[in-house]
Amino acid sequence: KRMEKLAQKFYYADHFGFASIPGEGDGQVDDVSRRDDTIGYMRSLCNAVAADREASDQEIEWIRGYLATKGYDADIVDSVKSTAKDAESKTLDAIAKETKDMLKKGTLKYAARVIIYDSLRASASDGLHEDELTATKTIAKELGVDEADVLALRDMVLEEIALKKKRVTLLYPNGSVFLQDEFNP
Repeated sequence: KRMEKLAQKFYYADHFGFASIPGEGDGQVDDVSRRDDTIGYMRSLCNAVAADREASDQEIEWIRGYLATKGYDADIVDSVKSTAKDAESKTLDAIAKETKDMLKKGTLKYAARVIIYDSLRASASDGLHEDELTATKTIAKELGVDEADVLALRDMVLEEIALKKKRVTLLYPNGSVFLQDEFNP
């Protein structure tokens, strides 16, 4: 458990600049509320990747890995696939409304832009398609995030992907048996 907390704290500090793990030690969130928040966040990401009517295996695995890195309970991580597949049958309006409703409670009320960002990252894990961007814009509008900010977040996600490719190429110019196929020369 100690190593999990260390990994979570490192991730939140390195990626978001946080001084602590959200909802822990701040006296604002109890364990039940934190669990509800994590379920809501997971559902929001699953809804976003399924908004184009197809949650791919790669998107699902991205969400699972991301939530595990953030220290989500195993049962929540294990429910990603079924939640994403169930979301494929929802209308875009229903997804946008459900996401908006989830963001009215707990720490999620501060998470609209992060959900948009993470939704774009999850969707981009198998290539960001135009219908996924359209769906993300619809969800963002419902959350009060304007289209220009969605496009700026999209550009940042695409820049991060390009930077990762550049980093891997510089670190492993001859490839490696450990690299994903897309990174081997």
